[in-house]
Amino acid sequence: MPKKGNITGVARKVQEQILSGKLPNVARAMIEVGYSVNTANKQSKQVTSHPDYQKVQKTFLERLNTVQDISFEIIEKKKSKASFRDGVEALDKAKKLEFLITGEKPTEAIAVKWIE
Repeated sequence: MPKKGNITGVARKVQEQILSGKLPNVARAMIEVGYSVNTANKQSKQVTSHPDYQKVQKTFLERLNTVQDISFEIIEKKKSKASFRDGVEALDKAKKLEFLITGEKPTEAIAVKWIE
C-alpha cells in the first residue's frame, strides 16, 4: 500500500487538476508524486479508497460548500444584476467542481428565477 504522505500528495494533485479545468486522473497524479507507471495503473483505486485520501478530499468539499453558501447569500441579497450573475456563476462553478471530486453525476437541475 502507498505511503501516507504520498497519498495526501496525490489528493492535492487531483485537486490541482480539477481547479485547472482538467478531468481528474488519479494515475497521472500518482506518477507526478513519484509512483512508477506500473504502480499508478494498478493501485489508483486503492489510493482513492484510502482514509487519508478521503480526508483531504472531504476538506476540499467542505470548502466548496462554503463557497456555495456564500454564493446563495449573494443571490439572495442581489443589489444589482451583476452581483446576481456573479453569485450564480460562483455557485455553478463550485457545484461542477464538487461533481468532479466526488465523481457523481447531477441528479437534479438547479433553477434560479429572476425576480422583478
